[in-house]
Amino acid sequence: MENTYGTKSCLYLAAFYRSVGKSLILTVSLIWPGLGWALPGTTVPPPPPRVATVKPSTGGSVKVKSNGGSKGGAAKGAAGQRVSKSKSRRGAGKQTDAEQTGSGSGSIREAKHRSKTTRPASVPSEARNTTSAGGATTYSMRDGRQWELDGDLRKVRFSKPGMDATFLPNGQIRTATVSRRDGTTILLNRTTGGVRTAAIAGPNGVRVVSLGAHAGYIQRPLASGFVARTYVNGGTASVAVYRPTVYRGATYYTYVPRFYYTSSFYTWAYASGMSPLTFAWGWGGEPWFASYGGYLGLSSSYRNPALWMTDFVLAQDLMSAFADRSGQPDGAPSGHRTEATDEPPADAVSPLVKSDIANEVRQELATEQAEAADGIASPAGSEDVLPALDPTRPIFVISSDLRVAADGAVCALTPGDVIARTSTSVDDDGTVAVKVIGSKPGDCPVDSATAVSLAALQEMHNQFRHDIDSGLAELSRQQGRHGVPAAGPVGAVEPDHNAERELRKAQKAASEADDDITRASAAN
Repeated sequence: MENTYGTKSCLYLAAFYRSVGKSLILTVSLIWPGLGWALPGTTVPPPPPRVATVKPSTGGSVKVKSNGGSKGGAAKGAAGQRVSKSKSRRGAGKQTDAEQTGSGSGSIREAKHRSKTTRPASVPSEARNTTSAGGATTYSMRDGRQWELDGDLRKVRFSKPGMDATFLPNGQIRTATVSRRDGTTILLNRTTGGVRTAAIAGPNGVRVVSLGAHAGYIQRPLASGFVARTYVNGGTASVAVYRPTVYRGATYYTYVPRFYYTSSFYTWAYASGMSPLTFAWGWGGEPWFASYGGYLGLSSSYRNPALWMTDFVLAQDLMSAFADRSGQPDGAPSGHRTEATDEPPADAVSPLVKSDIANEVRQELATEQAEAADGIASPAGSEDVLPALDPTRPIFVISSDLRVAADGAVCALTPGDVIARTSTSVDDDGTVAVKVIGSKPGDCPVDSATAVSLAALQEMHNQFRHDIDSGLAELSRQQGRHGVPAAGPVGAVEPDHNAERELRKAQKAASEADDDITRASAAN
């Protein structure tokens, strides 16, 4: 009897399916997209808002129209159903495992797209977003805040009124501009070696530049229209004077010695064909020399002071490089120690490159001798030819860390590397074409072609002249001995005695700006 009853039941169900089931399935299939996987007694969360097309930002991030919400999702809850307990605990708008696998209405490809574009925790939930073809996503708030994330949802840029910052892949700030209400502007930059530099410009014309924990300078205007910079390096202060020069609407600073020597001293310094000059450097036991001595390749004697000055200038930049890196997690680069010799190591700066640098030294000494005799030009020149673009001065010694694109790859140029300018034309982005002619292991290889900003080239030239004057001061201590003539000096500008304190304040202000950016770029 049970078998008969079961057989009848199956027949009744089959008949029900033929008469009702097909229309029921058709009805469900038509309304299913609007239900959004809602079961009886549930409420469907509203779809994400459709985002209108947004024009590209000034930062160059391309924004295109996003997918937005689906039309089917506009059916808000399909008759006001309630969310089930298991789903409400996960929060409205979050997907279940079944939904992410695409079972039912969503395909696997769509599910992967949804999971890839899940809003990151570092962006406010109410921020509107647009996704570019390259995978970058920009999130914007009505108050002006904007986040730019790469394809892996890592923050690459943040901006808001008065603040703009870019980030390294590890989350550290790469560059930043912060404008304070008191008129102060703070510029931050993290070099290839991980050193944070900061330039703080106040409304009173004072500019404080921190080049790491141990170096920097403070610039103040002088009554004559020039500016004075007091440099601090490892606790030692020196001062230099600069003449503002306007070029293509931008202001650059050209180095002017704070005092001059006698004409005969300059003539002796750049002369050639004299008896060899010997000098006891005394750097053999210093840590920086243990790392960079092989690259420097000191000689035991020099045919003229200009060649001696070449090694002195290179040594100053290498000392600065070591000082910047000595406090970093990676430490100073490895190298080998070498004493002064007439046969430098194979990885040392080539004699040909040193000869080119020595020629630059001679030209700078001749310029300084003329300035001492005739006086320097009036300050605040307009559209003058910058020394950085002088066709007769194509050689530059790197004085601070640079990250450049060379031959299709990004590489580093660090203090002591040598480049040659290959053009006097300035591109639209403010850069000038150069070629690497001398570099340390791990930096951009020799003969690499790249471009460096005009401002960076001018700073290299200024530092070059500053180092030459430091070398002249060292040589002047030998005046009256070993054939060194009377040197002078004539006139002087005193260094700023508050420079170290101002640099410490700049470091503190930079850290505060760093923290402000971190807080502002966090979701809140």
